[in-house]
Amino acid sequence: MSTAITLDRRMAAIYYSDVAGYSRLMGADEIGTISALRSALSAIVEPAISESAGRLVQIAGDAVLAEFAEPGDAVDCAVLIQRRLAERNVGVDPERRIEFRIGINYGEILCQGESIFGDTVNVAARLEGIAEPGGLAVSRKVYESIAGRRDLVFETLGERRLKNIVRPVEVFRLASGRPTRRIEPGPLTLPQRPSIAILPFENRTGDPEQQYFSEGLAESIIIDLSRFRALFVIARNASFSYRSDDADLTEVGRRLGVRYVLTGSLWQSGNRLRLNLQLSECETGRMLWTSRREFDKADLFRTQDELTREIVAALPGQIEGDWLEASRRKRPESFVAYDYALKAWDLLYTYGGEQHAAIRSLVQQAIFQEPGYAQAQAMLGYSWMLTWFRNQDPSALDAADREAKRAVLLDPADGWCQFVRGYVALYHHRYDEAEEHYDRAIAVNPNDVQLISEMGAFKKYLGEVEEALDWIRQALRLSPTRNAWIWHEMGLALITARRPAEALEAFSKVQPPLPFDDIYVAICHAKLGNVAEARALARRVLMARPGITVKGWATREPYYEASDLEAFLDGMRIAGFPEE
Repeated sequence: MSTAITLDRRMAAIYYSDVAGYSRLMGADEIGTISALRSALSAIVEPAISESAGRLVQIAGDAVLAEFAEPGDAVDCAVLIQRRLAERNVGVDPERRIEFRIGINYGEILCQGESIFGDTVNVAARLEGIAEPGGLAVSRKVYESIAGRRDLVFETLGERRLKNIVRPVEVFRLASGRPTRRIEPGPLTLPQRPSIAILPFENRTGDPEQQYFSEGLAESIIIDLSRFRALFVIARNASFSYRSDDADLTEVGRRLGVRYVLTGSLWQSGNRLRLNLQLSECETGRMLWTSRREFDKADLFRTQDELTREIVAALPGQIEGDWLEASRRKRPESFVAYDYALKAWDLLYTYGGEQHAAIRSLVQQAIFQEPGYAQAQAMLGYSWMLTWFRNQDPSALDAADREAKRAVLLDPADGWCQFVRGYVALYHHRYDEAEEHYDRAIAVNPNDVQLISEMGAFKKYLGEVEEALDWIRQALRLSPTRNAWIWHEMGLALITARRPAEALEAFSKVQPPLPFDDIYVAICHAKLGNVAEARALARRVLMARPGITVKGWATREPYYEASDLEAFLDGMRIAGFPEE
């Protein structure tokens, strides 16, 4: 005979917190992060909950759940924790600080023994994701209960649609009066993980036109190594600032914040290739490993897999066995198809989205050579997205959707395929589907700077702005130089966070400016009250692109929160862009 489960009900204020940037902190120093978190929990969080007449319900990893009889007690606890943590963090490297985000909600909860459940708890957890690091976000019920207090000042963030919560929730953020957080990542301290930069291989084929091939081969090894969670792999854009033949390895290590550098050179004679590689320690210049391989083009991918494993084995530290096996990527069988794909990537890196038709032509030729080439199929979908951004033709968006779905079917274990599928789903406003594929992309390639930066852009559109900024700072650490696109994403995230002054600072680092950045800079000036500057920029944009309107731009920005989209469009209106 089954026994019915009895659940009690009561009113309570729910406190929920977690550590800002916890994944980044763990990636840089697992042992140090766990030790610092345990110390903060035992010395600050648990005593504050007790002092504020609360009950600690659960600690799970970096997340803390507690309940209080009154909203004021929960808020007092949160303020006390944030103040003590701020005092404790004085003098601590900003990239190693334990900072909490805290959400508080008030309402009816379900209880069974020591456990608590229900929407009130779920909303508190979602509010935490909206709070800034070191900050506090509360629901209207909490705000109303403490609105008469003069020691606390809250500002409204408007109604927010929270994930898996049926009704929108009006959110209030504690105006802490703290100085604005810097937008850059901290100093380039060496990660605890083995850290490596791969420089572009020297092209010794005798044909300058083959530079794309030697660089493409180096990038392919970057992608292979980026699949290892136990490694820290610098992005292509940053490491390709240097050349293998004349690089000062000590300077490379200092500027990029890595311990090891891989350099190489490529020769070609007919169908034969010769690849020389050297893995060196930056500080001492000591060579840890060398390899000289001669092989036919048909053996390129097998050789590449072997080299990846040898490089990983040569690096000090234990690399997970599962990831050694998982590093095997699905390779094209046709060298000609691979060559077309490399040329398409080269166009994308060199010209961005301006050459979208040429990129599409190259990947279509790659697919013609090898119909099952998943990465080329994903690039085909991405090229259609680039076309849609420029002409807003719905058929281009539909084509992107079709090709992205085919790519994932061809190779679900490819991070680029997963990203493109998620990216296209985002612009179709299929948010849950998009999140699923973005998460899978990061799981496959946890060091891929483009995927990490794009995850930040995605989180911005979801309204999870502080998490977005954490991802973007992580991307900046992986690409400390030649990172205009990442600063562009930082600027957009800061516009969404209603921090226009910092957004202007971010856009100032995008040199030369990317297409349409004048629109975003105009919005920043509009929000800061610099109307004359905003309108001068808008006039300049409209002279070059007279078709830009507020209504038309609304279709380009797939914000989940209507309030985020409206705040963005309001900046365009103030700057003087026509409504339609």
